Amino acid sequence: VFHLYKIPAAGGEPEQITSSSDWSCSGPVFSDNGESLFCRYRAENGFVYNLTGIGQFDWAGNGISSELKLITSGFDRSVTGMDISPDGETIYLTAADAGRSRIYSIPASGGEARALNEESRGVYSSVKVAGEHLVARWESSAVPAEIVRISTPDGSHASLSRFNTEKAAGLDMPEFLEFWFESSKGRKIHNWLALPAGFDKNKQYPLVLQMHGGPFSSSMDSGHVRWSSHLMASPGYVVLMTDYTGSVGYGEAFSRNIHMDPLKTPGEELLEAAAAAIERYPFIDAERQAATGASYGGHLVNWLQATTTHFKALVGHAGLMDLEGQ
Repeated sequence: VFHLYKIPAAGGEPEQITSSSDWSCSGPVFSDNGESLFCRYRAENGFVYNLTGIGQFDWAGNGISSELKLITSGFDRSVTGMDISPDGETIYLTAADAGRSRIYSIPASGGEARALNEESRGVYSSVKVAGEHLVARWESSAVPAEIVRISTPDGSHASLSRFNTEKAAGLDMPEFLEFWFESSKGRKIHNWLALPAGFDKNKQYPLVLQMHGGPFSSSMDSGHVRWSSHLMASPGYVVLMTDYTGSVGYGEAFSRNIHMDPLKTPGEELLEAAAAAIERYPFIDAERQAATGASYGGHLVNWLQATTTHFKALVGHAGLMDLEGQ
């Protein structure tokens, strides 16, 4: 459980100001007028996964003067960051949604969360209010990270920084392809496909499944400093990233469905994803398939090794060998 503390700015002993064992509170943010304190809220109730929302306290004098109010009770996504408008009326937040991180607005008193741009690609993070605009870090599968200014009416953005523009101009990094399929359990499963530089749709390429860790994370429409799908694809592979059961950005129930079913269903969904990709894209060579993953992705590599001869190669990193032992 995470609690909030306060400490004199001049130094001194920390004083705990939240005490419930039923929920955690982190990342506190004050409203500009100092009358409200907001935090990232997560229930602590024994479930394998709980959404992270936004809680609000009244603040009077030098402490909390109300019970916690959950602002995001109707929002079925986990909040990753937030800031508050100068008038205290609106909260702007980021949350993972189907392989992206979008920016949403929600009334500070609670209500419906609205995506500023329901069609946005890429990943927004570290959102901050800056006058009439927002600023945030943004990247996508085709564009390295930059600082952008975002229009609140429509969610469009313009780059403020160009740290990577010149270096990226010489790189062939195609935007990820996207597809969904319905699994044998009737679940809608989201997928990205990374293509190699110099891609030719008339050729055939081996397929590599790149499985994310977690399991409470997802394959995002962005680069990755350790697990770069573009780098993986560069020798001439097509790289498949599947958000199997347990992934985030698809609602609390989808993430919780991995409870007591940590390997079999996700593993089957990965095999079904490979079959769906091969059926959809004729440039994939069905006779040459491999899979790789780390942490929970490594768990799944080990499960595939034990249960199928489907792949020509398996490369696992930091995966457990025995669930009972864990």
